[in-house]
Amino acid sequence: MSLTQLQAQPQPAPAMQPPQGAPAPPITPPQTPLITPQPSTVSHQGGTVTLNVFPPPSGTVREDVFKVYSEYPELLLLAGKLSRGEELSEVDKAWLRELAKASGWDVDDVGDELRNLWVDPSSRVDKYWELFNKYYEEARRHYDNNDYPQAAEKLWGAITALIKLHAALKGVPIIEWRHGVLYNYVYKNIEKENREIFSNLLETGEPLHRYFYEVDVDPETFRDMWNKAINRLETAKNVVLSLMARRGYPHPSRKTS
Repeated sequence: MSLTQLQAQPQPAPAMQPPQGAPAPPITPPQTPLITPQPSTVSHQGGTVTLNVFPPPSGTVREDVFKVYSEYPELLLLAGKLSRGEELSEVDKAWLRELAKASGWDVDDVGDELRNLWVDPSSRVDKYWELFNKYYEEARRHYDNNDYPQAAEKLWGAITALIKLHAALKGVPIIEWRHGVLYNYVYKNIEKENREIFSNLLETGEPLHRYFYEVDVDPETFRDMWNKAINRLETAKNVVLSLMARRGYPHPSRKTS
């Protein structure tokens, strides 16, 4: 085709321009389709369970929550019910009681912990400090009253709260109370110079936790175990207080000693 023929081809009309001085037409952004959140699914040995669990409006479901609780979808369902304020079934309440035994915490405190699975762990620093003092004081009171099983259980509750407090100060979530999870945190996240302090604390705390179930030593032996655990707990507490100071938290007004 010659140049003359090309020039003779009809050309597209030029885009209309606004009159001189007139405002430019508004730009319409592309429409983004709304995505409706779908129920989460968790696979476990018994198959796949669909969980009607959505995060509260102020947060998002943490990936590690689903990873850890995929083995126990009932707990994830329970956490969802608690976060939405739904009525609990008898099975739900039984789960809370079992978790309370495992943690050394009261049922209400376990429920509050599950209700807040989705929040940034650093926002729970003050709560864990409160729980540590609460259970440490209760443990001492039971010990003074010669109620050694309850003293042992509440001291274990103080130990778990203190380790969760240390983790919260570092922004690391510990969303379980199992002994192995606590040890994993100690060996993977606590600085080398303080690691032995916390591993020793767990080693002295575990027999006390077992004592709550079995009452397997005589009173004199228990008192020796208790004193050793108290000494190690005080040492670990000082490490945590130092970390709180470095993180800019005000000096705690409540100190258990």
